[in-house]
Amino acid sequence: MKHSLGLCNTQIGDPRRSIETYFDRRPIYLRLFSNINSLASLFHNNASLSKATIKGSFNALESMSSMFNSCTNLSSVVVDGDFPLLTTMANMFYKCEKIKSVAINDDVSANATIKGAFPNVTNIESMFRYCTGLQSAIVNGFESLETLKGVFSYCSDLETVSLSGDFSNVTTTEEMFRNS
Repeated sequence: MKHSLGLCNTQIGDPRRSIETYFDRRPIYLRLFSNINSLASLFHNNASLSKATIKGSFNALESMSSMFNSCTNLSSVVVDGDFPLLTTMANMFYKCEKIKSVAINDDVSANATIKGAFPNVTNIESMFRYCTGLQSAIVNGFESLETLKGVFSYCSDLETVSLSGDFSNVTTTEEMFRNS
């Protein structure tokens, strides 16, 4: 029996739904149960995490809020899948200082690549706040966003941002680029 990191007590479940992470350059694989509904704060404040890959269809997942919050050595992330019930990605990469580039639903090479269907995500508040190494971001494919509050605030190295998609439901852009 293999143990995981608190997400579930054994590595069982569908191998197509998994998280591959690297702690101190050693790979660790987490397989997720199909009915998991939250990955909120999963790796919060983990300075050893440098790389993460999340792939699969997560039909019950509702939150990725603060998933990598304050992972100060995180430099590479891939998220690829379908997330039909996901509603929040707020603070997902808050204070991930080593991420240099982000591509959401775009084929550009980036340190953080996020691909998939996000039909119900309404909140990406402070998603990249204090990502002081972030230089470029391409954000595409969100259909239901309501808040962009502080999404790129305090990203002191930010040079380029490209946003496309349906922003007709956005009601809050407060502090979107504060001190960036």
